[in-house]
Amino acid sequence: MTPDLQILLKQLIAFNGLVFGLALAARALSGRRLNPAIPAMIVTMSVLMILNLLHDRLGNTPLTEMRFVAPLLVGPIFLWHATGEVQRPSPLFPLSPGPLAAHLAPAAVLALLAAVGQAPYAALQILIPLHIAGYLVAAGLVARRGRAGPWTWALLGLGATAILLNIISILLGAVSGGRAVEALLFAVLLATVCALIILGFSAPAEVLRAAVESVRGKRAEDPDPEALRAIMARIEALLEAETPHLDPGFRLERMARRLGEPERRVSRAINHCRGLSAPDFLNLRRVEAVQRRLADPRETASLLEIALDCGFNSKATFNRAFARHAGRTPSQVRAEGRTEILPATSHFTI
Repeated sequence: MTPDLQILLKQLIAFNGLVFGLALAARALSGRRLNPAIPAMIVTMSVLMILNLLHDRLGNTPLTEMRFVAPLLVGPIFLWHATGEVQRPSPLFPLSPGPLAAHLAPAAVLALLAAVGQAPYAALQILIPLHIAGYLVAAGLVARRGRAGPWTWALLGLGATAILLNIISILLGAVSGGRAVEALLFAVLLATVCALIILGFSAPAEVLRAAVESVRGKRAEDPDPEALRAIMARIEALLEAETPHLDPGFRLERMARRLGEPERRVSRAINHCRGLSAPDFLNLRRVEAVQRRLADPRETASLLEIALDCGFNSKATFNRAFARHAGRTPSQVRAEGRTEILPATSHFTI
């Protein structure tokens, strides 16, 4: 059962990784805001599993020996992902040709050695996990300094678990326990691919909620536009008078309770009058609050302190929202001394 389970897990990783990885790569190339390390990681893991499946069938060939090369790309991509999530340049992974070549050099050297049959396969069983572990530690340091969100830490945790299981499977060898641990390793890798797919397509709950709302909208007409505008006016009055959106825990549910309206109707009012989802609208108002702080020449707090004061709960979320609504990164705005404030009614429709 265990060998069959391993093959099934490898096939799932290879198929899902290739299909969704390429879809996310196309999404990134089309201009969508997406950390490019996500599709890169998914495709790399898919290629690794494809090479493993080919090795199971063909044995050692120059092509299947490349399965030792792909893991040497995993560590640098993990670090790339963490650096992109906190949007902070890292001396460990600057995206310039020289340092980038240094990160890719081990994989390139091993590819050449494997092509001529000179790769140190016995040593690679230890060197590859150590290589990935070193990058995971570096990625963890970047994530900690930049206060990365929970997804980054979840991926780092899955990566660390995979390394531990890999080492255990090597120590146990071909005994039954070792095969079971190896199957568990592939299950963790599949979970990692699934987590990356979910993260890449971003906010799956919001996508499902939008789909449900769309189906419901076909069954019943939207409320009167005048009623939606009246709700929007109450929303604006609430935010202006009490600024509850500066609390990171203030979301659609709490806003609907404060207004005494169903969540669905409040969400429709925001979408109708602002052309935004409720989370995007609240983040827009938080971005406006940050811009007002940055426009004050007396402001001396750090960007992260300002972001937390204005309702963001992580630096990664803050940077993405700011870039989307302001068209610049927070650092660029501060450096350029821009003082424009986005009007809250910039998306108003009648």
